[in-house]
Amino acid sequence: MTLYSSPRVFLCHASEDKDRVRQLYNRLKADGLRPWLDEEDLLPGDEWEDVIRKAVRASDVVVVCLSKNSTKSGFVHKEIGFALDEADKKPEGKRYLIPAILEPCEVPERLRKWHWVDLSTESGYNKLLKALRGRQELESSLNRAEVEPVLLISDGTAFASELGTIFLGAGFPTLSVTHAFLGLPLEQSRILLEGRRVIVLVRGEHFRDWANEEFYTLVRDFVTSGGILLATAWVSWENRGHRILDPILPFEHVHAEYEEDTIVDCQVITRLGFEPFGLETIQFRGSLEHLRPRVGSTVLLLHCSSIPIFGFREIASGCCYYLNVCQHSCYRPVRSPLESSRDLRLYVESAVKWLWSKHMKV
Repeated sequence: MTLYSSPRVFLCHASEDKDRVRQLYNRLKADGLRPWLDEEDLLPGDEWEDVIRKAVRASDVVVVCLSKNSTKSGFVHKEIGFALDEADKKPEGKRYLIPAILEPCEVPERLRKWHWVDLSTESGYNKLLKALRGRQELESSLNRAEVEPVLLISDGTAFASELGTIFLGAGFPTLSVTHAFLGLPLEQSRILLEGRRVIVLVRGEHFRDWANEEFYTLVRDFVTSGGILLATAWVSWENRGHRILDPILPFEHVHAEYEEDTIVDCQVITRLGFEPFGLETIQFRGSLEHLRPRVGSTVLLLHCSSIPIFGFREIASGCCYYLNVCQHSCYRPVRSPLESSRDLRLYVESAVKWLWSKHMKV
């Protein structure tokens, strides 16, 4: 199955224009894009300025909805300032900021260098959609030509699906999704792994206490031969018996313990140029293993009780990343950790983009 990512679109607007912007939000969403609107995405207790700034940073495009109201709104001008700061960081010629006129009004001087679109007409909306989709199709086309397919081995959870979407958004254009993959005969498994550069392995809902030795031998050889693996919680659990992945996993079990559907407080560790949207701490709800770092591993996200949550271990030209969280409980249905925390999602998006720049960017 081949998928392509939809651009994330931040809708900057005045509160007086909420009805018209809500209609724009609904149309963009219906047309397959990922718009961000404060009344939909801000949660009770969120610190407005901090969340808005992070949302602007995480967006692929900022649409500034202009009207007589917006030109007088201090909040709109503040959001425009956030967007201009981010626009300065983008490559020359990248379509990032689009002024959109809702009604006849003056375009702020700071935005006049960008060609605007008139949304008071149907043709205006079609032009906006064409601009957003054109960016998506161009980047997808470039990526398809340059990048080997990513194989997502999914446990069927929303968490696995969201990881796939995040990889797509980071620039990995082709994603093969295979549920219950480990039930395939060894030769078919070998064929599916051939030609891959990156494998994402999610095992929370499909984990076993034994077996899978032949498959994990293939995964180990994949990494030691130069492949990139992102494994998630319960892969280490499966490795406890056969130890086949010991040469590549960055973390190991201490006393074969874990926690399910619990609140996790983490400290972000900034290293090696990885600075995830200015985040310093993250809280989320999810399931995790009680692990410790192996010799030679690097920890980038640490539980308050010193359990590693995210990190990696380089093996020759290959690398194994480990995200110690998943959507699993033996007792009840649980939400995806990426749904429970906006900050965790921003962190993982930033980590995957960093992975792209580190291993894939020419």
